[in-house]
Amino acid sequence: MLRKIVAVILALIFIPVFVFSLFLYRVNSTVMEPDFYTSTLREANVYSYIHTSVLPAAIDGTKDKTLTALKPAVLQIARETLPPEWLQTQTEALIRNSVPYITGDIRSFRTVIPVKDRIDALGAAVKSTFSNTATSAIIYDMALQTMLAQTGNITLPVSVNMTGIMIQAFPPQWVSTQVNTAVDATLPYLKGETEHFTVTIRLADRLDATQTAMVDAFKSQQMYDYVVKQYMVPLVRQNLNKLFLPASLVFSDADLTNLVTNACPLSWYQAQ
Repeated sequence: MLRKIVAVILALIFIPVFVFSLFLYRVNSTVMEPDFYTSTLREANVYSYIHTSVLPAAIDGTKDKTLTALKPAVLQIARETLPPEWLQTQTEALIRNSVPYITGDIRSFRTVIPVKDRIDALGAAVKSTFSNTATSAIIYDMALQTMLAQTGNITLPVSVNMTGIMIQAFPPQWVSTQVNTAVDATLPYLKGETEHFTVTIRLADRLDATQTAMVDAFKSQQMYDYVVKQYMVPLVRQNLNKLFLPASLVFSDADLTNLVTNACPLSWYQAQ
């Protein structure tokens, strides 16, 4: 997810540069002053237009379900990371450096776009945006669906609310904390300060909560009825068969079920 957001951020840098390149291709030699291009881009409100129209259309065009679902969040992160005024400053610096080269007034030019300086802003924007209730709910649901997909091959004897178990075992606040940890671990790598990064998610810390969630799920009436029918009644019948009872004394499954449920009611089962 973070990789997709970074890709969107980088795309923002090249859009105004591309627009400037189109201008160069179209104009003649009588319009070779840097101020012509800078003022034209300003008057066209290109830098705000990129955020309000170009980037939203680009996200829609990707057909990426994750980006589409998080479109408002991605747009907010993009604006906070590379605001219009920053795009304008970098584009105008590029124009002033490149036009003299194109006209032959200088033999070479060098322009450095300080993307590294905006990495911390990116991290802050990601954490701030993802802390939004609506956005965090979308991310949590995505993470939840991913985890539930991993349990798809688990066959249970009765219907168990796996969603409820996951929410109790891995609550939204815990997931949000892991996102912030991952962002903090990634930033030094994006800035080139480290050659690699490691994100550690301590699932072991959630074992007690997971166990509690599983126990709560298995305390249901449905699970109790299953245990009585499949295990307790057959066990009682097996033991009765070892006794020398009169042939006329016959116990049906319903009789044994009543016997078991009276001796071991739901409250007793849940307490175990």
